[in-house]
Amino acid sequence: MPSFHHKRLKARWRRARSEGVSEEAAVKSPCISVCALDEEDICMGCFRSLREISDWADMDNARRREVIVLANERCKARYA
Repeated sequence: MPSFHHKRLKARWRRARSEGVSEEAAVKSPCISVCALDEEDICMGCFRSLREISDWADMDNARRREVIVLANERCKARYA
């Protein structure tokens, strides 16, 4: 069962999708301040890889959206 933190993360993803953010608007980090890596170097809070976290500031919006989709898939797979 997903924890409180993962429910917060899912709520943030839903909000981001429903706001209809323009292509030019900066894509916000999905970080929820639960920073702990699993054995595969995936953050247990936002489900981004260590590489994705460290590269976030240099990514364009399109790449950031791709990373958020990947992180969402990782979260779903973990709690399927």
